[in-house]
Amino acid sequence: MTTGREALTTILPAPSLNDPATGYRWTLSTAGQIGAKARVLTYEGSGHTVYGRSACTVGAVDRYLISRSVPADGVRCLEVRPS
Repeated sequence: MTTGREALTTILPAPSLNDPATGYRWTLSTAGQIGAKARVLTYEGSGHTVYGRSACTVGAVDRYLISRSVPADGVRCLEVRPS
C-alpha cells in the first residue's frame, strides 16, 4: 500500500469480472496501456459498478479517495451475493 504523492498520480480502475457493459479484459488492457500508474481492484462478481457491492470494494475505494492510499497491485475482492 502506498500513500501520498504516488496516489495522486495512480489511477484505480475497479471492474467486476462479469460486467455486462464493460468487459474485464478491456479494463486490463487499459491498465496495461497506462502502465505503472494504474492499479486494478478486481471484484470477483457481476455488475457494472463495484462500489457498494462489498465491504472490500467500499473500503478500498474510500481509502483511495479519502486517504490517498493505493491498494497493492492485484488486489481482489470476493463476490458478495445479495441475501
